[in-house]
Amino acid sequence: MKYNEMFAYLQYLKEMKGEKPQSLKDALNDVGLVMEFMAAYERPDDNQKYPPIDKEQYKNIEKLFDKAVNSVNNYLKENENSQDDNVMLLKNFNTEFLAKSYVEYKNVKPDPEVSLHDSMNNFRYESVKLSNADLKRVGANLSSRIQLSVDMNGQKTKGVFTPTTLFNPKKRYQDMLSEMKLKYPMYNSFWDSLDNKEFYNERINALSIMHLTDTMTMMANDKTDKKALRSLKQFEAATTIASIPTIDKEYKKYMNDPAFFGALYDFTSKAQDYTRYRNMNSITLGIKEGSNIDVRNCAMTSVANLLGVDDLIAKAKQITIKMPDGKYQTGTFMEFAEGKDVNNLDPVDVMRILPEDAFENTSLKTQIANLQVLDYISGNLDRHGGNMFYEVDPKTRKVVGIKGIDNDASFIGRNLNKKEVEGKLCSIREMHVIDEDMAKRILELDEGVLGATLHGYGLTDEEIKASWERLKDLQDAVRNAGYYDPEKGLPKFDREVDENKTLTIVRKQDWDKLSFNDLKSGGGNNYFARVEYAKNIAKNKSAFADHVTNAEAARCSLKTMLTPNNTKAMINNAKSDQPFMRTSARYKNVIAALEAYQNTPVPADILAKGDDPKWTALNNLKAAVDAYKEEKIRIGHFNRDGEMQQNFKGKALKRIHDVEAIGKFADEVINQRKLALQTKKELDKAIEQDKKSQEFNEMSIEEKNQAVENKLLEEANKQDLSASILNDINKDNVNSNEPKADIQEKEDNNIIKEEEENILEQ
Repeated sequence: MKYNEMFAYLQYLKEMKGEKPQSLKDALNDVGLVMEFMAAYERPDDNQKYPPIDKEQYKNIEKLFDKAVNSVNNYLKENENSQDDNVMLLKNFNTEFLAKSYVEYKNVKPDPEVSLHDSMNNFRYESVKLSNADLKRVGANLSSRIQLSVDMNGQKTKGVFTPTTLFNPKKRYQDMLSEMKLKYPMYNSFWDSLDNKEFYNERINALSIMHLTDTMTMMANDKTDKKALRSLKQFEAATTIASIPTIDKEYKKYMNDPAFFGALYDFTSKAQDYTRYRNMNSITLGIKEGSNIDVRNCAMTSVANLLGVDDLIAKAKQITIKMPDGKYQTGTFMEFAEGKDVNNLDPVDVMRILPEDAFENTSLKTQIANLQVLDYISGNLDRHGGNMFYEVDPKTRKVVGIKGIDNDASFIGRNLNKKEVEGKLCSIREMHVIDEDMAKRILELDEGVLGATLHGYGLTDEEIKASWERLKDLQDAVRNAGYYDPEKGLPKFDREVDENKTLTIVRKQDWDKLSFNDLKSGGGNNYFARVEYAKNIAKNKSAFADHVTNAEAARCSLKTMLTPNNTKAMINNAKSDQPFMRTSARYKNVIAALEAYQNTPVPADILAKGDDPKWTALNNLKAAVDAYKEEKIRIGHFNRDGEMQQNFKGKALKRIHDVEAIGKFADEVINQRKLALQTKKELDKAIEQDKKSQEFNEMSIEEKNQAVENKLLEEANKQDLSASILNDINKDNVNSNEPKADIQEKEDNNIIKEEEENILEQ
């Protein structure tokens, strides 16, 4: 809260010349009372510490704040079209100071150890202290996702913490090239040529498109050299590589090398992810480089709170983690969303046999209508049927609730008119209906409150302004909307109808009189139609194709990394950097191990068992590198953190870098083999799941129902058994003569095991 600036502005408003109406005087007096009571908490003591606030005093000031905000808003609404200086200045005061301070105050949790001043300044952040037990439980560090529980509106919520990540497409692209150079050093001149602004800004799209449209051809192509070479020629013809001479020159240098296909396949797989990341954030949303992307989830959570529908989405919150060593890390906490994911269903699942009336549920219809409004105001461009989780009542087999997930593709920085469709955003025209309670809340909001809700999340003025413009358009539509009349039915969706009469307001008691078929007729982006489409996905979805692509890409990449030519340059560099005399025995061992690895034949089955000679040679190489590093630590050249303790130059420094590069390459091969084995395992599981899904689809209705009943019963029995075991353990602990410390240690170990299993499931 900018108390001093706010107080000075208020005094200026009070002292302005001219006649002031009584309603304006009352509004300014109400604000003055808030400032008077807040003054005690905005004055630091001699040690520059601000006082905390107790719950009773917090409530007293909250009442004054509520009254002041209502007085100011009522006066501004009464004089909405006035250009009087008093009105314009009060509007600016409300937007810049009062509304923001009000939002800050409403988010404060009175804490005897934290001052009100600090709580308001840091209201966007939840402070979380992690113990060593927390880190042991999740096996995490500052750079990884950490599972924990955070207070969300007074309730402990499980979720995942992700460190702050900034939007930097250039760095992400160059990191991708660095990974390619590490995995496939024999093609380094080609990777270097791709560090080209024109290519990664414009031409890279052709690579990812090629990967998507010709995936099945590619998967077959590296089975034989002849097919791989033909694919490389087709690839050149289909992309725009030839239009950039520096890239085309390097491409032609390797296009007769069959192994090049595997490296290029790996690169295009990653280029696909890169272009999605860049295009959505930079081109579609207009996010500026250096902006925090994850925090948009938090901004959307705040809008959901403002609208009173915070349970509609997976909540997110900015938090600061204090590690046991005293270090701090800021980032975003996102709760685990509960419900069914139509893209990842079991072969036998109640979601696969939903009845025709599965969506005829008042609560669900209201939620879908409200989610359309929330996404529209927040400018969320990526809501689709697979981007929601579904709650299904196993007894009635009806969908009783939804929850929106993946909410970071939001807050597009421009307004959209009522007819325009951008991404998957549902326009006002296509919403078709709005819940009466939501319509009332929409009309109560003003620019100051919305702006205050969104400030502190790193959004630009344009993005916040665009959100207000969308809200204002929605308010206009609500004012011109008619109420649903069960006697007349819902007006048919018509794109040509007067754009100011596009919504129908539905009273709470009338939702059950509206059929889902009527509601989904609101156009292509209508959310009711998307939920209906999700039911069809659930019936027929198979992850088989995705797993085939992932497994083939990982296998293809590993095969190329094992190519003998891939380590020639490293061997040549290591040998040329040897001293003429007194070469370290450990350094010689690294070179010898690298040569042995290079000369060991690639196994016919690259996913062969770990005792294959190639994998034995790789492990020996890793051991030789570790021995070299251990020697450097022993003689004092490095400390245990890998930091150099002496100033090395020339070939001595080059040798250190050579061994470091060799060690990183060995680690990368080991990791790629793990990935190939994992994706193969996932593919085998997907094949088995797909087979079961096909068997389930071929069953009669009666057989499907029975299979689902058996599955539900099995899950219920597991839960009962788990509860029984925990109850028995608790009884044993109470009756045990073991010291309490031993009992606590066992409980901690059980918690750790449970949390680790949860992470694997997530």
